[in-house]
Amino acid sequence: MKKLLLAATLLAASTTATADVRYYAEWKNTLKFGDLEYIPHKDVNDLRFGAKGKHAYFEAGYVNDDGKGDGYGFETGYKFKYESFEFKGKFEGRKYGNVFENKLETEYRYYFN
Repeated sequence: MKKLLLAATLLAASTTATADVRYYAEWKNTLKFGDLEYIPHKDVNDLRFGAKGKHAYFEAGYVNDDGKGDGYGFETGYKFKYESFEFKGKFEGRKYGNVFENKLETEYRYYFN
């Protein structure tokens, strides 16, 4: 896990070394629903600190999931545009005790105008 965080940090730092880097704090709240009804005690709260450059970002911090307890999370991603195309991707992970959850998202978008 530590190696993954280090690699993500180095990637974000290398792609933003010549660009303006903006540092930020972010709080995100997620409410879970099932069959369009709110599920009580399934809130997830993230407090993350990050750095964003022209094409890449990295953030990490505290996470609290009402169903799983306290842990930490991170996210790193990229975004590029080429003519009418846009390419985005991110890797996000969370760890609660000995449980590690992650996901990888990739998006390709074409603009018609």
